[in-house]
Amino acid sequence: MITTDSNPNAKILRQKAEAIVSKKSDDNQSKLSELESLNLIHELEVHQIELEMQNDELQLTKERLEISLQKISDLYDFAPIGYFTLTQKGDIIELNLAGAKMLGKERSLFKYRKFPLFVSQNTRPIFYQFIEKVFASTVKQTCEVTISKDEILPLYAILTGIISDNKEYCNVTVQDITDRKMLENELIKSNEKLQISDNDFNRAQAIAHIGHWKWYLNTNELAWSDEMFNIFGIDKKSYNGRLGDAIANIIHPDDLHIVLPSNAKEFAEKKNN
Repeated sequence: MITTDSNPNAKILRQKAEAIVSKKSDDNQSKLSELESLNLIHELEVHQIELEMQNDELQLTKERLEISLQKISDLYDFAPIGYFTLTQKGDIIELNLAGAKMLGKERSLFKYRKFPLFVSQNTRPIFYQFIEKVFASTVKQTCEVTISKDEILPLYAILTGIISDNKEYCNVTVQDITDRKMLENELIKSNEKLQISDNDFNRAQAIAHIGHWKWYLNTNELAWSDEMFNIFGIDKKSYNGRLGDAIANIIHPDDLHIVLPSNAKEFAEKKNN
């Protein structure tokens, strides 16, 4: 609570009141009337109440601000991505808990350590190019690096950085994309295995002189294996994939009604043309 003895404005008001009393005493006037005294007391009490209300409002504003700051701090620390404040040389000024977890150490151990030391050697040049672009521009820059958290399983990350307003440091976010990267690698390996299998299958068909095809009903297109083209003597480059054209080219017009009676006439006309 703010009292009249501790508040400058209240003191000034009190001094004015005392000056009035002193002046009247010096002029050999009578003491303040009871009404004047009551008015001064009332004025002081009202002013004190106003100060107390202002004090309560300030206290409430302070509490709300502290709550907001705590929320911001929680969002910063427990965000799913890492937040780093770096110098132009890559020194770590500040980082959140998620960032420390990504690098695999306690947060207190990172201050003023160099971020590039945690980047794998093969992607470290990428990081240096990234940080150079960040300090040379006012727009966001991104790059992809691997972090040497674990020699067996490195952490793949996307860095996004932007320079601060005073140009003295930059803010960098680190997003862990290890799961996505591992999935991409698995897909690449699977595709390579499928490619090997397809090559073996195509060689086997060529040796046996057997082909296969797929008919996509929604588009009415055919997909042929390489040996199918060899069997029917059709140029693969000129093949358009349409079912009607394929049948018209490989089946005798007299037998078209057996394959597709409703389209026999159309196929025969295409064959004759």
